[in-house]
Amino acid sequence: MKRKIMLLVILVVLAAIFGALTLISSNRNAKTITEAIDAIGEVEFTPESRALIDAADEAIARTEKNLRLEDKVENISVLTDAKVKYVEKAIIRLYRAYRDKTKGDDSISDEAILEYIRDARGAFDLYFTESDASLIHNYKDLTDIESKYAGELAPASSPFDAPKLDNPAEEIELC
Repeated sequence: MKRKIMLLVILVVLAAIFGALTLISSNRNAKTITEAIDAIGEVEFTPESRALIDAADEAIARTEKNLRLEDKVENISVLTDAKVKYVEKAIIRLYRAYRDKTKGDDSISDEAILEYIRDARGAFDLYFTESDASLIHNYKDLTDIESKYAGELAPASSPFDAPKLDNPAEEIELC
């Protein structure tokens, strides 16, 4: 009987230790995510802003999903707002170039507008799906300009494209 009680006490102590370690880890991860989101600051359509947003996303991705850290991070909505602003800034850049081109500004080429369309679409697709379009207040500008350039939009490289692999995967023969 003493052995069973002793084993029970040891198991309870171990459970308390693991619980405390989980709580400490959870709080540390929540703090890391909060700091990563705070580091974003003022969002622009720049590689620096994208890197900060992606760093915050990566901090969230590195955490254990069962801990539900999103509930413990008080500024999680700031990350969503940063993504929205990033995409909106890309669309604003596109819209201004398109507007100036249609007003006769010859310094803006069709190639530049096509690049801006790909950038804006890439930024949107990176963080959102079509069902999230209502979050982006100027999303219609993107779709309208895309439709005007639909015939000219050929796939081209964009900073949002997946990297190309030098060694394509070998085909495996199945039995």
